[in-house]
Amino acid sequence: RRNDFGGSLGGPIIIPKIYNGKDKTFFFFNYEQFRESTIVNTVLDTVPTLAYRKGDFSALLGNGTPFTGALATDGLGNQMLQGMIFDPSTERLAPNGTRARLQFPGNQIPLNRFDPSAIKLQDFIPLPNIGTANTFTNNYINPFPSDRVTPIPSLKLDHSFSSKLKISGYWSSTTTEVEYAPGGFALSEGFPDTITATRGTYIYSRTWRANLDYTLTPTMLMHFGAGYIVNDFGDTAPITNFDMNKVLGIAGGTLGPTTGARVPIFGAPAGLAPPTSGSLVGPQGFGGVQAMGPYTGQVRALLQRPTGNLSLSWVKGNHSYKFGGEVRFDGYPTVTNSNTSGNFAFSADQTNNSFFQGKALGGLFAGFPYASLLLGDVSSVTLAQPAETRGGRGFYAWYAQDTWKVTRKLTLDYGLRWDLMTYPREQYGRSPDFSPTLVNATAGGHPGGTIYEANCNCRFASNYPFAYAPRIGVSYQALSKTVIRGAIGLSYSMSQGGGQGSA
Repeated sequence: RRNDFGGSLGGPIIIPKIYNGKDKTFFFFNYEQFRESTIVNTVLDTVPTLAYRKGDFSALLGNGTPFTGALATDGLGNQMLQGMIFDPSTERLAPNGTRARLQFPGNQIPLNRFDPSAIKLQDFIPLPNIGTANTFTNNYINPFPSDRVTPIPSLKLDHSFSSKLKISGYWSSTTTEVEYAPGGFALSEGFPDTITATRGTYIYSRTWRANLDYTLTPTMLMHFGAGYIVNDFGDTAPITNFDMNKVLGIAGGTLGPTTGARVPIFGAPAGLAPPTSGSLVGPQGFGGVQAMGPYTGQVRALLQRPTGNLSLSWVKGNHSYKFGGEVRFDGYPTVTNSNTSGNFAFSADQTNNSFFQGKALGGLFAGFPYASLLLGDVSSVTLAQPAETRGGRGFYAWYAQDTWKVTRKLTLDYGLRWDLMTYPREQYGRSPDFSPTLVNATAGGHPGGTIYEANCNCRFASNYPFAYAPRIGVSYQALSKTVIRGAIGLSYSMSQGGGQGSA
C-alpha cells in the first residue's frame, strides 16, 4: 500500500478477527418485491356544464313539460314547469295560506348571488372534456396513475450458545402503498386532489419472533417463545393539511392544517349514499357534479398482537409428556378523522318551490342540487370530532398432554386444554351500549338510555371460564404396512368481533 504522497508504507494489512460463528450461528435473508404500474382510463365522471357554472339552468326547461293536475299552479297562481329553479329569498305566504317562491328569471341565477365559498370550490372542478356543451352526464375523463410497490424482506437467525442452549429469531416486513387505488372501495375518479373522493391505501405489517430452547436433562427440554405482530392500515386522503378557511373561506373544522385537516365533503341529498345515487347529479340525468371530497374512510387502524408461550417436554419411559401455556393480546387502536372538515349535503329542496314540499311530483322535478350548491344553501351538515378508540381482548391457555406407547403396536394420546378468551372491549370503557332500565332524564324520565363501562360500574359481557377441552387419540398397527388411527376431542373458539362493542 502507498501513502498519500506516493511513498510505500510497506507491511501486510492486519484485519482483526471480530467473530467466529462457524457451526454456531446461521442466518437466512430473503427479499422479494411486487411492482405494479397502471394507468386507469376507464372512469367516466360528471362535471357541471359551462352553462351551469355560470348559473344558467335554462336547459332544464328544454322539454317544457308542465306539472299536471293540482300541481299545475302554485298558491300565487304561477304555472309550474319541470326543471324550474326557484329563488329562496322570494318565499312568501300566498293568499290561500300556502307558501310559495318565485322562479329565477330565465331559470338563471345571477352571478352576484353565488356563494363566495361555492365560487372557490367551483374553480377546482374540471371543465367537461367529453361530448358537447349539452352533455349533462359522463362528460369528463382524466386518466390517473395507480402504482403499487410492495417490498417483502425477511431475516432469520439461529445461534447455539452450547449444546444445551439455543436461540432463534425471525423478522419480516410487508409494505404496500398506493395513492390512487382503482375500484369501488377507493372511489378514485381522476379529480384533482382538492376535490377527489379517493383515498390511498397504506399498509405496513411487521412481524418479530424469538425462541429459546434449553435442554435441562437428556430427556427434558424447555421452550420459550415470544412474538409481536403489528399491522398498520391507513385509509388516507391525498391532502391531510388542508387550510379550509384560507382556501374556501369556511371555518369551523375540528382539525387544522397542522393537525391533519382533510378537504371538506360536498355531497348528495341527505339519506343517499355516494357514489352512485349519492351525487350532485340532477334528477333524470341532467348532470351537475359528482360528490366531492374524501367521503368515506379516513381511518388509521392498527392491530397490535404480542404473544408468548412456554412449554416443557419430558420423555420418561414409554411416555412423552408435554406441559405448556400461551398468552396473546389483540389491541385495536383506531383513529377516525371522517367528517372532521364537515360533510355538506345539497339537494334540490333548497331551490325548489316550497309550495311542493311534501307533495309527489309524479316523476317530474323542480329545483336542482347544483343550483343549491351555487347559492350555498346546504341541506344538512355533519361535523365530527376526530375519534380515537383502543379496543382489545386477551387470550390465555394452558395444556397438558401425554403420548403413551402402550405396546410396540398401540399408542395412546390424551390431553386437556383450557382457554380463556375475553370479550372485546374499549380499553378505557368509552364504547357505548344501551340500558333498558336506565332512567333517561332527556326523555322525560322514561327508562332507556346510553351507558358506558367507564361510569356504569358494569361490564357489557362476561367471559366464559369453563372452556376445558379434553381430547384422546389412538393409533394401532394392525399389519406391517397398515396403521389405524382415531381421535375425538373438544375445542373452543373465540367470539366474533374485533375492537369493541361486538361481543
